[in-house]
Amino acid sequence: MRISANNANLIAKIISAAVHPAVLQFLFLLFPLPEVKKDILFIFLFGFFLPVGFAGIYFLKSGISDLFLIPARKRIIPFLLGMVSLLILFYIVENNEEKGLHQKIILLLVLNGISCLITLFYKISLHLLSASFLLGYFLFSGNMIWGVVFFVLIPIITFARKNLKAHSNSELISGGVVGFLLAILYLYFF
Repeated sequence: MRISANNANLIAKIISAAVHPAVLQFLFLLFPLPEVKKDILFIFLFGFFLPVGFAGIYFLKSGISDLFLIPARKRIIPFLLGMVSLLILFYIVENNEEKGLHQKIILLLVLNGISCLITLFYKISLHLLSASFLLGYFLFSGNMIWGVVFFVLIPIITFARKNLKAHSNSELISGGVVGFLLAILYLYFF
């Protein structure tokens, strides 16, 4: 059975939306759920809804017609707005007894800052950076089930981003390598 180009493009867009860096960031904040249950509304609002909403409005106002093919320079403002949203989340959940949530928010601020800096000079695959970071994070922190999930997802994400012509091979590879290395550095130093 052969998939038509239109169907392959649709599948690639669905995959890209499902594993968008903002979605992965939100899921990362929720893991493990029992520890963050009381803050779930704030996590959803400031860790996902507002950053995605700000980015969507910004991209529409900028005249970007395809949200899957965003020029590197157009990512800067959404990064900064997302980081402000994460800072607000950090202060809202300040009374959460689970310090792991605070560490995750700080980690996401650092990852977003590094991604923003890289984007100033080079268009890197943020989908693969996020997914490979989570692969490394889960593998090296002992959560093999989620590590395997992301190990399986990475080639699927690569197919989707390549099919949409969103990145060159070097942009995809560099996203994967940088994300994985950042996970190793995080777990080694923290």
